[in-house]
Amino acid sequence: MLFDLDGTVADTHGLILKCYDHAIRRHIGQPGKREIWEARIGLPLDDILSATYAHYGQELPSGAELDAVKQTYRSHMRESDADIRAFAEIPETLAALKDSGYRLGIVTTKHRAMAMRHLEKLALLNLFEEGAVICGDMCAACKPSPEPFRKALEALRAEPEQAAMIGDSRQDILGAKAAGILAVAACWGTDNRADLFAAGPDRVAETPRDLLKLQTLSSTVGS
Repeated sequence: MLFDLDGTVADTHGLILKCYDHAIRRHIGQPGKREIWEARIGLPLDDILSATYAHYGQELPSGAELDAVKQTYRSHMRESDADIRAFAEIPETLAALKDSGYRLGIVTTKHRAMAMRHLEKLALLNLFEEGAVICGDMCAACKPSPEPFRKALEALRAEPEQAAMIGDSRQDILGAKAAGILAVAACWGTDNRADLFAAGPDRVAETPRDLLKLQTLSSTVGS
């Protein structure tokens, strides 16, 4: 069973938006646009920055200048993540799934250093299989490409038909389906249910505990 990290396991959307806004204000002198970020949840940071610079009529910088923007974002996240929390029901649900025999993995666009930091802060890292935390800087192509999902399956020594992916964004659903994996919409963390459902999830989980009865989850997507 594969999980997205931000917005599915970790309640971090507010933190991410805060860090994005901080970086854009620092480097452009304008606020980060929530609607730009929301439309690209689950995509790499470069995609969000490119759209933001275009919105303000500027070209995305390159080289050291772009690295500085991303460093501002990541540094502010390290300084601001003291109160990071898992969603309610996530720790006990993950533990119950593992006790039931599921092997668990993470598929995230977050860079590995920050992903591992957050999983350790949440005291959840030990629940995921060694080598099955697949991050954006470990892949040539991120979600919605099937590449990171296939890497996770390889780490778990599993076939697509044996796996499910749980995520709160269209990128999670589209990538899972492209990899032949059952795609489960994580409704407890999404900021845009309509966009999540438009991606065509195979199952819908309203709460983390619903994952304990995955076989009987609704396959009818509603609003």
